[in-house]
Amino acid sequence: MEEGEIPTRSRLLYELGQEAANRRLNPDFSTLFQVAIAFEAPAEFTEEMRLELLQLLEQLKQSGVITKRVYQRLEADIKASHIKMNIELFHQAENQMKVYENLQLKGLEPYLKTLRSSGILSADGYTRLIQDIQTENIASNIDLFKHFNHAVVFDINDYYKKLYDYLPKIYQSIVNMLHESGIANIKIGNFSVDDKMIFSMYTNGRKYQYSLYPVIKNKFSIPIAERREFFFLFNKILRDIGSPYRLYDIGTVSDELIGLSALENTNKFGFIALNNKQFKFFLDKSYIFDINNFDEQEKDLTTDRIEEIITILEKIRLLNHLTAQQINITKDNIRQSYITNYNQLLQAFDTFVPTIDLEATSIEDRYNRLIRKFAEVSRGNFTPTDISFDWKNNQTAEVYFKFNGKPYSANLEFQDDFADERRLFSLILQLVDKTVPNGGRFYPLYEGHDYIIGYIFLTSEQRRLLESEKLVVFSP
Repeated sequence: MEEGEIPTRSRLLYELGQEAANRRLNPDFSTLFQVAIAFEAPAEFTEEMRLELLQLLEQLKQSGVITKRVYQRLEADIKASHIKMNIELFHQAENQMKVYENLQLKGLEPYLKTLRSSGILSADGYTRLIQDIQTENIASNIDLFKHFNHAVVFDINDYYKKLYDYLPKIYQSIVNMLHESGIANIKIGNFSVDDKMIFSMYTNGRKYQYSLYPVIKNKFSIPIAERREFFFLFNKILRDIGSPYRLYDIGTVSDELIGLSALENTNKFGFIALNNKQFKFFLDKSYIFDINNFDEQEKDLTTDRIEEIITILEKIRLLNHLTAQQINITKDNIRQSYITNYNQLLQAFDTFVPTIDLEATSIEDRYNRLIRKFAEVSRGNFTPTDISFDWKNNQTAEVYFKFNGKPYSANLEFQDDFADERRLFSLILQLVDKTVPNGGRFYPLYEGHDYIIGYIFLTSEQRRLLESEKLVVFSP
């Protein structure tokens, strides 16, 4: 501390937590199991253990490492058996002191005034927020949002554990918030959750659905802490009625806002409705994982427009590589998803070769799958055989295949697990361009400024129709 290596009280608490963890580490186990053992709560929490933690907490208060308000909260947690180990105590104390240190009004007031000018924080909300900061009533950044306009915050401890019991109440709270704020008057005609975790809501004469994937293990589980995408159902409705607002998960606002991630407290979660201007303000101030709504195409992809695009894809025979059953299943998946750009819609129908394959089990498998995928989406125009992948040395591999009886290959130079694949893509595109009649060829699909997300096979007429509908981008 004297040398300045521990500049804050939260950093000191972090170091104390590290010391406590090191004392519990067992050198006979691997690092992974050491960490698991260090943080494993005792099977039985005795009164003697509780007293030891309370004495340790008293030491932290007397030495000035924590504030009186943080002490009171942690004392309540120990007495309620929410904290059972010194490691937990140091960790919770560190988090709460980090919030305290980052919520000093001198540095925070200019930011709060900007929130007011952007319409995110009202005059009354500003006053209440200042009072909460001064009285240390904010333990995590989620508590900040209780004072924001168009926001709703939940504590899962206030609800029954069964999903079917608490989720309708959460949905109704969101509906009430949207109505009271004047954003939308949504009336839930019927709400249900089936065993496959598909959420269904009837409103404005239409059925809206959203499916959590992967499927939650059982109907009694609580997916709030890890998967809160069920709020996308409201964004589909807001988009259809032409609202400029979208819902965002408060839990995905990063620790840059006040220095502590909301995910540190998984019992609390919430949502905030922002228009595009307000969203960009948050994007400048912190990092939000869900940036789908920032996509300019999102607002155009209403339910009616998506159905219209699917009809176009069928009409130009872009889905001929799929069976009727596959098409119907994909349509259901789309209805249960939140589509935010045209490429997502094309990818749902497996119409192009993605440049990233998340299902490959190895590097060799990735390139075998890649060649076969080019063949599949070409609808019979590219028919490679004898596909192989062979390492020449630690950094170079050869991808080989035959096409129309002739052998072709491309060398890939690897750096770690990544290679520059442009040589292979260029080879396939040139072969198809030379051999396929009627102008059929592969085109790169761009997303953003210069990122190629995949390659799609189109005839000249299919390309013309897709471009006229502005469904594809073939250049940076």
